[in-house]
Amino acid sequence: MVLHYKARVPFRDIGSANGADLSAKRACKVGYSEGMPDLTPPTSISAVTVFSDRARITRAGEAVLAQGQSVVEVKDIPLSLQPDSVRVKGRGAGVKILGIDVATAYLPSSPDAGAAELQREIETLEAAIRKNTEASAIQQDRLKTLSAVRANSAAEIVKGIAKGKSSVEALDGILAYADRQEDECRKAIQSLGETIRDLNRQLEAAKARRHQMHQAAASNRKVIRIAVEASHPGETAFSFELTYVCNGAHWQPLYDMRLDDGKGKVQASYLAMVSQNTGEDWNGVELSLSTARTAATQSIPKLEPWYLRLYVEPPAPPMMAKMSMARGRALGGAEDDEAAMPMLAAAAPASAAAPPPPPAEVAQAEVSEQRASAVFKVPRAMSIPSGNTPHRTQIAEFELPAHVDYVAAPKLALQAYIRATVTNDSPLVLLPGKANLFHGDDFVGTSYLAPSAGRDFELQMGVDERIGIQRELVSRDVSKAFLGGTRKIGYRFRIELENRLPASAPLTVFDQIPHSRHEEIKVKLVDATPKPNEVTELGELKWNITLESGRRQELFFEFSVEYPKTQELVGIGI
Repeated sequence: MVLHYKARVPFRDIGSANGADLSAKRACKVGYSEGMPDLTPPTSISAVTVFSDRARITRAGEAVLAQGQSVVEVKDIPLSLQPDSVRVKGRGAGVKILGIDVATAYLPSSPDAGAAELQREIETLEAAIRKNTEASAIQQDRLKTLSAVRANSAAEIVKGIAKGKSSVEALDGILAYADRQEDECRKAIQSLGETIRDLNRQLEAAKARRHQMHQAAASNRKVIRIAVEASHPGETAFSFELTYVCNGAHWQPLYDMRLDDGKGKVQASYLAMVSQNTGEDWNGVELSLSTARTAATQSIPKLEPWYLRLYVEPPAPPMMAKMSMARGRALGGAEDDEAAMPMLAAAAPASAAAPPPPPAEVAQAEVSEQRASAVFKVPRAMSIPSGNTPHRTQIAEFELPAHVDYVAAPKLALQAYIRATVTNDSPLVLLPGKANLFHGDDFVGTSYLAPSAGRDFELQMGVDERIGIQRELVSRDVSKAFLGGTRKIGYRFRIELENRLPASAPLTVFDQIPHSRHEEIKVKLVDATPKPNEVTELGELKWNITLESGRRQELFFEFSVEYPKTQELVGIGI
């Protein structure tokens, strides 16, 4: 059928196609009428920009136009297309772009070449399974026939031997023949069974791939129609470029962070995991990754506040309370008022394998800034089929300066944790994402990077057993004298540190004393040797020390708790 557009606005208001850029949203609304020729030139995807939740596709083609108006159709566009995102620009002497339109084409089967090939593969496998199944059934029938022939022939030969008409050699011959034939049948059945099992595995895998490609939804496609007008007589070459946005694509950053103690550096590999299920394959495209957006970690132990409170006897269970009230009414007494007792809950911090090491040589992505976002241009052509299979690509590899020290909280763990404070002095924005952590060649765990452009961030690089830590309660003294009806208890702790590293180790040690949540509970830090660098309002103690190689050092701290002797203390936990 020959179709052409009827424009609702004069053509002169649209402009020529010499570099013109026309969007679907701004395009004139057009319809079809008889007499306008239809052109369907081949097109291919040349470039893709992937965002966090979508992708912008660039598709290019070239058509030869006759003088007058015609329609250039670009078919096989996936249903994930956002119609309002379609843009077109073209070049051609004397060519005007009159308008663009997006429609849905309802097709009996998927036009996707990969999907069609996969369907042919499935049909071929199913045919092969049927053929081999039939061959196996024939061998099974043959085996049954041979068994029957063996039995009948053996019986006849035995009768012939008895009558002197046959011999034992004839019986041996027929039995040997039957054995050979049955053995061949069994081997054929076994071989066919193995072939059928292998074909079934291939068929299941192919059907899984077909399911992943959503063939039912992919049978319908979008069609982009471009109305153009050529003013020059004869044939005019018209090259055009379509851009449109599809849902179903995303990328996320992934980092390999490798600490080198000797250099005081972290070797950072900035990777991207790209997945797409747009409904069309990207083959050999120029790939860019944009940071523009639409609207389990190994943690160093963190001390929680250590609270004390006075014991309050819990209220009677509801049934006991009702019985008590009923008994009071029976005796003519007043009812007791109900009182609510606040409940105190405490939460303990949770602590949360290994990917291959980063490549030795990598190609660096080209980085460009676009307003509030960055675009990483992958330096090589990429092929990413539709199907949501993640594909890893390298963005950049660079070194970042790092200060390495050690952190310990002996009350929670008798271990020293390696902490690398890294400065992002690169021009790249480190987006939030998973980081695989390596200490030298050893994989030590995973972490999560928060946005850190232009500032320091911490990496927790596991435990170093070469720093020994011990913590013990040295004394617990209960005062025998009661002043003003109060009781006083004193506690003294010792922390022993040992450095078995070949070099000195900067070490931050955390501990704590209780924090009172009641005015009648008095907590006091009596002594600390050496003096902590910091004591917080919640009772956290912090020492910053440098532990020399091969040396030991002891830390002491002592505190007292004073509370009413008539009350029971809750939360001391020592």
